Amino acid sequence: ALFCFCQILRASSMVCILAVAASLFAVAQGARIVSNKTSSVVGDAPRQIVNMMDKKAGRGTCVDAYSPNGNSEGIHKIETNIVMWKCHGQPHQQWLTTMNGEIKNKKTGYCLDIFHNTCKKGQNVILYTCNGQRNQKWIWDEETKQLRSTKCPSYCMDIQMSSGRKLRNVHLHKCKKSGDMSDQQWSIEKIR
Repeated sequence: ALFCFCQILRASSMVCILAVAASLFAVAQGARIVSNKTSSVVGDAPRQIVNMMDKKAGRGTCVDAYSPNGNSEGIHKIETNIVMWKCHGQPHQQWLTTMNGEIKNKKTGYCLDIFHNTCKKGQNVILYTCNGQRNQKWIWDEETKQLRSTKCPSYCMDIQMSSGRKLRNVHLHKCKKSGDMSDQQWSIEKIR
């Protein structure tokens, strides 16, 4: 995966050596790479996290730090709830994915976090100061398109379908292995 990461970036040998060293250090510290196949989604370019179900339906909703005034105010508050909202590319929908599994807001550097560091169905995903704990680390499975918690490996980032049609809550739910998995399937894309 690291070879692919260096090749995709077309980085110099020195950058690749540093990337490999940093990754090996992170793994030695118990961190996990975002995915074993996602070198293309790790980097400095801001990404949007799009729900596959809504994308297929032409709605295009993205992971969003709740900002009711539409001014990205949610990204400046600890414990802001994460929701799904129409994709628009504003700062409250701009995310950076790191080699150690964090998903950070580009502007504030706050991480997507499991509320109260608790593994249970319906636990909200929030924005919180990055602290290196496993409740802020995610693995994106390129095959299933699921974002799995490293703290709670049987739980995935999920859309709470009962929370509404326009504005929907993002929380933890048992990872689905078959059937309709669309509320747990994500595309991590460059912002256009």
